[in-house]
Amino acid sequence: MDLYRQFIQYEEQFVGYPILEFAYRHSELPVFAVVLYLGFIFAGPDMLKGFKPLKLKYAFALWNLGLALFSIVGVTRTVPVLYRALQAHGLRYTCCENPLNWCGKGPVAVWIGGFIFSKFPELL
Repeated sequence: MDLYRQFIQYEEQFVGYPILEFAYRHSELPVFAVVLYLGFIFAGPDMLKGFKPLKLKYAFALWNLGLALFSIVGVTRTVPVLYRALQAHGLRYTCCENPLNWCGKGPVAVWIGGFIFSKFPELL
């Protein structure tokens, strides 16, 4: 239970600006990731000829379970903030306002950052 409390405290104190700054400074990373992914999609089958298929049924099931749990928790931490912002300020605010002003701190920032950077391992 102590680990849970530590994570909740981390969420509450989290500031998303460093994540945003990193993403701005390294906009080439998604391009490289997609190029590697596409390269493996097209060259991978030829590279793997002659190898026995790996038995990854349970590993993929666990991976998908982890993604589902991550998504469920992420929704519970982000949707209420979006709903309150929509109610208080409207659609234009939630779409056009600097995200650091309304979702750049606290649990919502942790889970938005986690969602953004979770796309890299999902390419695997």
